[in-house]
Amino acid sequence: MFEKDATIGGCLTQKIPSWRLPREVALRDLSVIAALGIEVRTGVEVGRDIALSALREEFAAILLLPGFAGAQRLLSLLDGERPPRHRRLLAADPVTCETGLPGVFAGGDAVSGPATVISSLALGRRAAASAHRFLTGADPRAGALPALPSPLLWRLDIDEAERKRRERTPVMLQPFTPPLAEGEAVEEAKRCLDCSCGLCVKDCEFLASYCRSPKELARQVKTGVKDVLKMVYSCNICSLCAEVCPVDLDTGAMLLAARREAVRQGVGPLPAHKPIVSYYRAGVGATFTLAMSEPGRQRSKRLFFTGCSLPAVSPRNTLAVYDELRRNYPGTGVLMYCCGAPAELIGMEADFARTCQAIQENAERFGAEELIAACPDCAHTLKTGLPGMKVTTVWEALAGRWSPPALRAGARVAIHDSCKAHHEPAMHDGVRALVAGAGAVIEDVEYAREKARCCGSGGMIYPVDPKLSQRITQRRADESPLPMITYCAGCRSALASRGKETIHILDFLLHEGDIQAVARRKPTGSLARYANRLRTKWAFRRLQPTAAR
Repeated sequence: MFEKDATIGGCLTQKIPSWRLPREVALRDLSVIAALGIEVRTGVEVGRDIALSALREEFAAILLLPGFAGAQRLLSLLDGERPPRHRRLLAADPVTCETGLPGVFAGGDAVSGPATVISSLALGRRAAASAHRFLTGADPRAGALPALPSPLLWRLDIDEAERKRRERTPVMLQPFTPPLAEGEAVEEAKRCLDCSCGLCVKDCEFLASYCRSPKELARQVKTGVKDVLKMVYSCNICSLCAEVCPVDLDTGAMLLAARREAVRQGVGPLPAHKPIVSYYRAGVGATFTLAMSEPGRQRSKRLFFTGCSLPAVSPRNTLAVYDELRRNYPGTGVLMYCCGAPAELIGMEADFARTCQAIQENAERFGAEELIAACPDCAHTLKTGLPGMKVTTVWEALAGRWSPPALRAGARVAIHDSCKAHHEPAMHDGVRALVAGAGAVIEDVEYAREKARCCGSGGMIYPVDPKLSQRITQRRADESPLPMITYCAGCRSALASRGKETIHILDFLLHEGDIQAVARRKPTGSLARYANRLRTKWAFRRLQPTAAR
C-alpha cells in the first residue's frame, strides 16, 4: 500500500470530526491492515515519487483509491501512461471498476466524486473484488454487483474555495449547524443556481435559440413540460454543454428527463416523431433483426452488434467489417438489432427497457460476454442500458490488428468525432490509427474528441425543428474545408445532406476510387435503407464457416 501522507486514514482520520465518526473507531478498523501483514509505505505519492508504469511492472494488479481531491492531483502528476478521465475524476467501468489500463482498477470518491463514507467504501470494495477476480483469472463481471445508481441531475462539484464563497459552510466542530432563515435560503439558492458565464450558449445553437442561460431554460421546464414541448425535444442531447461548463452542468440530461416526463403525461413523443417510432419498431421487429452465432459454431463469446444505420447504408461494408472481426476474433457472432437509442432519446423509457432486455437475452442465448458495436451511438446507448455487459466498438477492437490496404496515401482529411464518444479516447485513437494506416494525413478540427460537436441529427431533433438541425449541421461542416471522415453512418448522412464532402471510414479504408466522388455521394433514401437492411440480413444468413470458404 502506498500512502501520500505520513499516516494512513485520509479523510476518515484527518477531515471528519470525531462527533461524526469517532477517531478510535476508524483507527480500530484500519489496524486490520497491519494485522493482515500488508506492507504500508507512507510518504510516497504515485506520479511524484513513483511512476504508475513502474507500479504496473512490479505488481499484477493496482487499485487507485486517492479520493476526490487526490484524483485531480494524480491526473495532473501522471505523464504518458495514465488512466482515462471523466472530467475531473478517474473513469472506471461502473460494474468492474476497470480503468481501461489492463490490471488497473479505481474506486471511491476518485470515481464517484464527493460521497458518503459508506458509498466510498462500497465502491472501493467493488474495485478490490474485481481485482481479485482478475488475479485469479476469473471474469471480472462474474458475480459482480449491479452498477450503483447515477447521481442526481444538476449536481455541482466545485472546488473548496468556490464552495466557501457560495455556500454557508457547516460548522464541523459542533453536532449541528443553525438552519437558514427563509430569506437566507432563497438568497443562497439564487447564488447556487447562478449561471451566467455563457460558455455553453456560445457553443450551442440550441441554447442560443431558446434561452440566455441554462438557468432560464430550467425555469421554462419547471413551468410545465407540456407548455414547452418543442423546446424540450429540440436538444441534441450531445453533452457538449457539460464539457465546456466550469461545473459540468449537463442541460441535455435535464431535457432528457423532461422528455420522459412528457411521455408519462401522455404528451410525448410528438406527432412529428411518428417516422422515428416506426423506424425504431422495425429495428426491433422480426423482419429486420437477426441473432446468430458464427457459422459453424453453437455459441459465441462476442457478438458483432450491427445496429440499424450501417446495414441500412452499406450491406457490403457491414459484411466486410464482420469478416475482419471473424478473422481477428474467431467465434464472433452477429446481432442485428436496434440499440434502442430512438426510444431512449424521445423519452420512451418502457420501450427502451424492453429493448435492452431483448438484447441481454440474445447475448445470454449464445453465451456472449461482449458486444462489439459498429456505431458509436449504439456503443454509448448499450453502455447506458446494459451496464453489466462489456461493450466496445469495431474501431477499438480492430485498431492494431487490422491493416487495410494503403489506398489513401497523402490524402488530407478531417475527422468528425461522434458526440456520443466524448469520453472514449480509445475509440478516438483507434479511428485515427486506421485512417493514418491508410496513408492519410489527419488535420483535427477545433471541436474534436471530448469536445466534438453534434452532426445536427442527434436527439432526434430534425422532425421537430428542421431549421435548427440544419444550422447545427452547417456549423459542424464549416469547421474544416477538408473532406470529413465519420465513423457513424448517421453522422455521414447528416453532413452529406448539407453538401459537405463526407465519407464513412469503411468506404475510406476499403474502396478504391476517387475520394471526392465517394464523399459527394448523396445520403441513402428511406426505402433503400429498409431494403439494405434486408439484404444485409440475407447475406449474413448465407455465410459459411471460415474453414469452408
